[in-house]
Amino acid sequence: ATAVAAGYGHTCALLLDHTVRCWGNNWYGQLGNDSTVSVLTPVPVRDITTATAIAAGLWHTCALLVGGSVRCWGDNTDGQLGTGNRTSALTPVPVIDLSTATAIAAGGRSGSGSHTCALRSGGTVVCWGSNDSGRLGDGTQIWAQRPVLVRDLTSATTLAAGGQHTCAVSADQTVRCWG
Repeated sequence: ATAVAAGYGHTCALLLDHTVRCWGNNWYGQLGNDSTVSVLTPVPVRDITTATAIAAGLWHTCALLVGGSVRCWGDNTDGQLGTGNRTSALTPVPVIDLSTATAIAAGGRSGSGSHTCALRSGGTVVCWGSNDSGRLGDGTQIWAQRPVLVRDLTSATTLAAGGQHTCAVSADQTVRCWG
């Protein structure tokens, strides 16, 4: 494995061959194997063969693919899969309007919703999902089912998501957080 991501009750590993395997709770399909059966041993995520990074949220998981697109799967109650709707997915689905991602982060807290963010080439950040605490960084508290631009952030280099907030490090080595 080259990376690991842990959600509320599930874990996923990015393997050397750019595939992803997940295990643990699978109530909403967060393991990406076209099932809702929880498992104790790693199972392959369907149709992911070019992953370069992974992120696990409360009950969803996302993979950054070669070329900058992102696919997510699992619970989508809050729009955290970025598909433009709230339909959950048992296998990976593409995040709409996102093709230049260089990093991803997923967050969420039981009882308060989930969100996902992506760092795009050029240093801007987009987020989608629950926004009750301003965790999408767009200056509103309106939930978004597709990526929205984080305001006043143009030189991010890294990204991390928590339960109800997100932070980014800028090129000038300052940390900016929202939510």
